[in-house]
Amino acid sequence: MLQASNSLPSIVVGSGPASAAAIEALCKAGEPVLVVDAGLDLEPEYAALKVRLAAQDPADWDPLDLERWKGHGRGTSIRGVDSKTASGSNFANEVPAEARPQKMIRARMARSYSLGGLSNVWGASILPHHPEDLSDWPVPFSELQASYQAVLDFLPQAAWPDSMTGLFLPEGDVSKGLKAGAQIQKILENLEKKKDELARDGIFFGQSRLAVDNRNNSCRYCGLCMYGCPYDLIYSSRQTLEKWNQGGVDYRPGHLVHSFREEGLKVLVQGTLLNSGKPFQYEGKRLYLGAGVLETARITLQSFQLKEVEWPLRHSDIFLMPVLQYRRTKGAMNESAHQLTQLFLELRDRATCDRFVHLQLYGYNDLYRQALERLLGPLYLPLQGVAAAFLERLLMVFGYIHSDDSSHLTFKLNANSPGTMLVQGYKNNSARKIARRIRTRMLSLRRELGGIPLWPRLGLPGYGNHSGCSFPMSRSPGEKQSDILGRPMGLKRVHLIDASSLPSLPATTITLTVMANAHRIASAAARIE
Repeated sequence: MLQASNSLPSIVVGSGPASAAAIEALCKAGEPVLVVDAGLDLEPEYAALKVRLAAQDPADWDPLDLERWKGHGRGTSIRGVDSKTASGSNFANEVPAEARPQKMIRARMARSYSLGGLSNVWGASILPHHPEDLSDWPVPFSELQASYQAVLDFLPQAAWPDSMTGLFLPEGDVSKGLKAGAQIQKILENLEKKKDELARDGIFFGQSRLAVDNRNNSCRYCGLCMYGCPYDLIYSSRQTLEKWNQGGVDYRPGHLVHSFREEGLKVLVQGTLLNSGKPFQYEGKRLYLGAGVLETARITLQSFQLKEVEWPLRHSDIFLMPVLQYRRTKGAMNESAHQLTQLFLELRDRATCDRFVHLQLYGYNDLYRQALERLLGPLYLPLQGVAAAFLERLLMVFGYIHSDDSSHLTFKLNANSPGTMLVQGYKNNSARKIARRIRTRMLSLRRELGGIPLWPRLGLPGYGNHSGCSFPMSRSPGEKQSDILGRPMGLKRVHLIDASSLPSLPATTITLTVMANAHRIASAAARIE
């Protein structure tokens, strides 16, 4: 157990992107950091598989190794992926037996107890929020802008200058993007011809901005993005922990945090060791909770023994809209390309939505083939030619809507079942109407898209993990809020650094803003005695 002293460490719970950004800030400030994390990791056989693939060029990979790498991915005909795997393993989605249960009612939210959290399986899209969509935040945009820049200074970014340049700031380095596949490249060329007209109509576009290290043209375009990059070019927050683990960070996996309490000038953190079931307690100067929205809520409510108290949770609704192109792009299924999102479209059209709408376009993806194969069953092989003609005309659009117009959720701790979290979702009809208006808007771009957008399908409340605002920041916080440093319930040394403390959820990508806010909180807190 750490002993109380003037040199107590700052304790960070969790190892996802928010925690990584806070660790970066704390280490830069010279603070000793103790990271307490469940820290589930790759099984030895998958770790060995990763080392083997990373040591070879894609052309030299053993087909059996390749099948092992992506053999556990589970496609569906509607959403594409039920739960993404990484490096052939499901470790990022596993829930330890010692973890408290959660019950979902008309809702769907993921949680991760892995080293790196959901950044092991994320889509790597990064785009700052526009100042217009942050007008209800108690933090000046200038502060957030500085924090965005601080994160972009260590977060890799693959991006090119485009019609969004100057609109979403800061941008970071936009000089080394990834090449788009043939399907998306044609759309980009079509859009570029109408760039000025589209801008006047409130439509901005560009190749996707991704947390991918392509500074030395490193991407091999092997098409394994959705299964995990063998070369670790897609950012995972574990990379930040590994960078600081040799100086400034004491990383301790196998810990499941249950509660905390402030005691004078220190914070006590209690929980259970996963390997033995024994209790632990650590003392720290400050506590930075970045365990994920639901786990952060659970730890906070358990610490205050708040059971059967209903708590609000906001969400940015996500919808899926297929686009069926008029013509097939022959060879798209076998093209050397990355399979992350390849094109961003930003809509700023008051007739469609009062806030920015964010759209991500995906070209051919191996998961589409898996989904179709499962749908057709034994008919897939005899229909392979027809299936290929269909798949090479199919694009997918993921659309995101501001939380003001989206579904919401509530959660509470069940008094009759210790630690059980009940999460309930409530749909918002406005989201469905907006999604349909977006489709209508996209129909006006059918020539540029080279096809027809089909009907959008909304996910359940919580789907996609663009959720948060359970303890929204306020300059004058009430009972269910936090102050501008993410401190809830009048606490002085406990900071909620993940999406829990965000005041709202604009449509543009969530992870970069969560990281920027966590970096801002940790930087400011490190200056307080």
